[in-house]
Amino acid sequence: MDATHRRDASGPAFDASVQDDAASESLDAAQSPDAPDARAPPPDAAPWLDAATGLDAGGDPDVGGAVDAGACAPLPDPMGGASTVDLFAQIGAASVVNSAWEPLPNYTATGSTDYEHGGYGLGQSSDQFADGTHAGPRTFYLLPPSNPSDFIKIFFPSQSLAPAAAYVFSSKIGIRHVPGSTALGVSVHVVVSADPDVAGEPSWVELAQYSLAKTDTRQLEVPLGLWPLRANFKLAIQISCVGNNYYDVVLLDGASLRPVQPRAALGVNQPNLMWDSGGVPVMQRRVDQMASVGAMQLRLALRGVGVMSPTLAIIKRANERGMKVLLNVLHEAEDFVDPLGATANGGAEFNALCGWPNGNFRLSAVDLPRYRARLTAYVDAIRAQGLTVDAYEIGNEYDWVCFNGDIPLTGGAPDQSFNATAARYAEILRASYEIIHRPGDCRPPAVVTFGPANTIHFRPSNSIDPVRFFTYLRNVNGVDYLARYADVIGEHIYSSEATNTADLRAAAQAVPAGKPFWVTEWGVPLSAASTGYPRYAAMKAVLSLMSSLPDVRIENSFLYAFEDAQWGVYDTSRDTPLFEARIFSDYRVPAR
Repeated sequence: MDATHRRDASGPAFDASVQDDAASESLDAAQSPDAPDARAPPPDAAPWLDAATGLDAGGDPDVGGAVDAGACAPLPDPMGGASTVDLFAQIGAASVVNSAWEPLPNYTATGSTDYEHGGYGLGQSSDQFADGTHAGPRTFYLLPPSNPSDFIKIFFPSQSLAPAAAYVFSSKIGIRHVPGSTALGVSVHVVVSADPDVAGEPSWVELAQYSLAKTDTRQLEVPLGLWPLRANFKLAIQISCVGNNYYDVVLLDGASLRPVQPRAALGVNQPNLMWDSGGVPVMQRRVDQMASVGAMQLRLALRGVGVMSPTLAIIKRANERGMKVLLNVLHEAEDFVDPLGATANGGAEFNALCGWPNGNFRLSAVDLPRYRARLTAYVDAIRAQGLTVDAYEIGNEYDWVCFNGDIPLTGGAPDQSFNATAARYAEILRASYEIIHRPGDCRPPAVVTFGPANTIHFRPSNSIDPVRFFTYLRNVNGVDYLARYADVIGEHIYSSEATNTADLRAAAQAVPAGKPFWVTEWGVPLSAASTGYPRYAAMKAVLSLMSSLPDVRIENSFLYAFEDAQWGVYDTSRDTPLFEARIFSDYRVPAR
């Protein structure tokens, strides 16, 4: 994606006026009077560190300190008390009809023998699937009408499911084994319905369709997406014959609505908030506006110590409004011995691609003691003021050229600089973890790896494959840095559903099993064609995707952005939310 249009805490880490021989003085002048000189040695914030590497001279310490789990208040259930809904138990309350909406008989209850027109009933202990396996005790069957143009459809009662959990429709399904059967197979459709949240939203949709041959037996696991969040949610199963016969008795064993993982909570991005020209009062007003539309989490950039005061003011206001806070820790001029010398790729071509002319710092040039000093100063100040930060994301989109000067803009190959940039990021991640996870902390803030841009798909010459980054971090001198120094894996998704799905699944395969993900950026651009309901629907589609990948545990997501000309959901000039801002109130998932 064009970084010009997705500013994501972007821009150089120093002022664009730094162009002449007095560049280093301009750097200092751009800082607050209270900011430390970027060229001066950092304060001795961590005397146990090796001066050359910034790492523990004693090797690999027991990071974070041992804390008695009993000393911590128990965490709330991330699934919100979700439990499995047994659909077998609801057969008696279900509505079963044909294509003319005429009720079909319950053979078990009525003793009906009208098999030609279809019906349903409870399974028997002798029932077998066509593959020879026995059906379980909680099996029911559906017999579609013998006419292929007709169907049987079972509507289960309205369900009220825990909004904090993502659900699937789960069932073993197949055609009953009958010796000498002339069964030809059936078509199975999984359908959901619910009240629309907004005008124009569909009231029902087909989630999945399957063709079952005579000998097929399957285990269905159909993600329900966002449908359980809407009022009067119902599930229906529709079955029709392929041929004209009445031997296609379909068994459903263990049919249920099953919670599979926490549903991703929804937050909002406003990375450059502390540079608002209106100062702290306007910044605080922005946080109030976010809270007013229902945003429960805020992703905010953590920059130089020169803007510490407004950053703390924003955190305080977010805390007062009950919003969770994710601080995105970006590299800054004060992290480098020679900031100008550590900068690469500046010029017109970079400006055209990324939206600012200065280039960006080489990640490999970060001076670890300086970085530690800056992050320690922030963490200390946050603690001293009694503020709460829930997580720190370490870096931003270091997999592509706009945010990492190690990656070449023209010519060359990212491979040539990969080891240097990945090795330094590993050290930065470890240093961050050690600063944020302090001995004695009952439950420290989460440490999140940087969200990759995934630009490898359309700008491979300017990008590093994020999976390669993850793989490197799994073995740094024999230590799995993702397992030891990261609580959460960051991801950014802006592409098509197919590409986003592939990226998330590839990342899940590359990181430690069970490690949760936070999608710290995702968004739908604003345009004349997409404003209003179409854009709102596109946002819901992305959230539905995040709720439909049981193999990728996505716990949090942050919409890009709150106020932005091309990505925002709020018109600050009129102090009015756009239609799409209702996504925060309609997406009824509690913050974590």
